[in-house]
Amino acid sequence: MKDFCFRRFAEVLDVMENPNIFGLHENGAIASLQRESQDLLEPLVSMQPTAAGGSSGTTDELVISVVDTLLSQLKSRIVLDEDSLSHLVSAKLCSRSTSTQVAKAIVHPLRPSKRDVVEKVHPFTTFILLEAHRFNALRTTVLEHLQELKRAIRGEVLMSEFLESLYNNVVFSRVPPVWVSASYPTLKPLGAWVSDLKLRMEFISSWLSRGHGLGNEGASSSLGMEPLQSYWLGGLFFPQGFLTAVLQAHSRAHDLPVDSLTLKTTVMKIESGANVRKGPEEGVYVHGLFLDGGRWDRSKQCLEESAKGKLYSELPVVWFRPVVDGRRTTTSDAETVYECPLYRTTSRAGTLSTTGRSTNYVTSVDLVLSSYTNSDFWIRRGTALVCDLPY
Repeated sequence: MKDFCFRRFAEVLDVMENPNIFGLHENGAIASLQRESQDLLEPLVSMQPTAAGGSSGTTDELVISVVDTLLSQLKSRIVLDEDSLSHLVSAKLCSRSTSTQVAKAIVHPLRPSKRDVVEKVHPFTTFILLEAHRFNALRTTVLEHLQELKRAIRGEVLMSEFLESLYNNVVFSRVPPVWVSASYPTLKPLGAWVSDLKLRMEFISSWLSRGHGLGNEGASSSLGMEPLQSYWLGGLFFPQGFLTAVLQAHSRAHDLPVDSLTLKTTVMKIESGANVRKGPEEGVYVHGLFLDGGRWDRSKQCLEESAKGKLYSELPVVWFRPVVDGRRTTTSDAETVYECPLYRTTSRAGTLSTTGRSTNYVTSVDLVLSSYTNSDFWIRRGTALVCDLPY
């Protein structure tokens, strides 16, 4: 009788626990089921038969078609030469002879003989040049591997174990591990990853071609000459370095120790980066951040519960402003503001860096709380900001 009662009790229980039991939103169940489905299907898909080269005409044609599409998306590199940069610098900063020396230094920033020149360049200039080098190096790696794969499929070179692995990753639309190791953190599938890489390179090229940020430490603005109105933080290879450059620029402009500065954040009433008409006097506007586990109420200007079935929602433009006080929030702010962590990807996982923090963690953004919640509520919800979505 006891066994019968136990079975009857077990039968009426929910197959899946309600997320509210754990302090989560109901969207947490959707995210969990998606992750379980992915974990189940990925091994099944990877066991599907594939053959690289000769005998698998249909699959080979598909791979070559995909490779050609990927190659067409990465035709343009970020132009990075002394002539173009010296033109930008000379037009804004100094004489032609001096600008050529500066241009050579920032194209080759790591040469010991140029370090004294580089130290005179605005932090944004150094940062954007290093970003351009990283993206160009990644693009070169991708192009070389794709072209070699095409040759192997056509029988012009031997299909090595590496190329066969690359072949299989293209078939299953996965980013090859060798590209992941040379890339910024991402969870996107192959096609979306290449499209995203193209957009990032276009953003960097646009920044360089306009000469934005190519200022010096003597410029009137803390960001140098003609800063961008808003910056796509998620489109950068190393967003932590960008925020450090913001602090360094402010430090130079106001003759302050950089270690005495911190970034205060404010969510603006500007919907997106395209709507920004003028940048701030101090600091920078940043766009392209997404809330995971919550949403921003545009009318109330505060953090609210996620809409049902919508896992991610875009945050309006955020103002990152350097302040002298080492504390990001005052005592009164602490009760009305949630220090929301900002991660590079939705996995929120990285390796431990020399700073003692995860490489996936960027910074924290202050989000105004709604009247019926506190910080503990959103911590239990697992609410965070991310720079890059997994699709």
